[in-house]
Amino acid sequence: MDTSSSAIVTVAESCTWAAQNLRNFWIPAAVAGVGGLIGGWAEFVTHVKIAKGKIRYDDEDITPEHLKFLRSHSLIVGFAGAWATLFVFVITRWWETEIQQPSLPLFILTLSVAGGFGARRLLPQLADKLKQQIEQTNIKVQEVEQMADSAKDVASDAKRQSERTAMLSRARATVATPGAAMGDVFTAAEELRNLFKQNPLDREVLIPLGNLLAKANQIDGAIETLTGFIDAKRSAGQLDNDLADVLFNRACYFVRKWQEMKNPNPEAADKRRVKAIADLKDSFAIKLSNIEDAEQDDDLAPLRVDSDYQAMLASTTTKKA
Repeated sequence: MDTSSSAIVTVAESCTWAAQNLRNFWIPAAVAGVGGLIGGWAEFVTHVKIAKGKIRYDDEDITPEHLKFLRSHSLIVGFAGAWATLFVFVITRWWETEIQQPSLPLFILTLSVAGGFGARRLLPQLADKLKQQIEQTNIKVQEVEQMADSAKDVASDAKRQSERTAMLSRARATVATPGAAMGDVFTAAEELRNLFKQNPLDREVLIPLGNLLAKANQIDGAIETLTGFIDAKRSAGQLDNDLADVLFNRACYFVRKWQEMKNPNPEAADKRRVKAIADLKDSFAIKLSNIEDAEQDDDLAPLRVDSDYQAMLASTTTKKA
């Protein structure tokens, strides 16, 4: 049985006992009430002074009507305080052993006067204490809610990060698989496209997304996707290694389009060649080590024998030296 249930049982048993001993119980109860009124009156009197023919309450002038109200208030509070003291004796069942004692009425009267006198002084302290406890409880509740919200945010972030990692892993595995089904390629690309929409400057997602589009033979789509990233980075003034790497990748796609379009449309194809060289020039200017990657990348093999590319490369290395 919990504490609240035990208290209810105790009160019920005490009330049953009081009903069975009504005559013996209500005599002390009446005495307690009288004692409470006396204590309340005494407490009221301590506040009242007569100065220069005027009645003052706590050193302030007061009207007779207000004085009557305060007197009534003190008597009521005193009576309640005495009965609260009596209630403690009832709950503890102290009556069962002391009810026959001849000195009981005097003892009850004394305690009741004290209870009535101190009730008005005690109630504000109890109220302040209760207010402090409520405030502390509210603070604790807020702290618990904040901790719960923080834990929820951490869990959500962990879930998003886990999903992101899984998507990137699937995409890279699909790109690395020579005979990957086109359905798997399109699915992985769509996942990364949705992920990329959340952060258009996410290079880690962009590179495999471009690779997937290229694997699906959507070179123009890959170029368009990388172009959006490049434009956003330049607009933000972020001329960093991520921009250099994406420029490098777009150059690779331009070279592939150059090779695809060379026979049917040499003029349009040559424009892709020129764009590839321009992208690599910008990439090398930001990240010089990309020159070494350009010497190894299979997509750039047709460009390495191009005279315009060689001239750009010589100019870039000379400036850096």
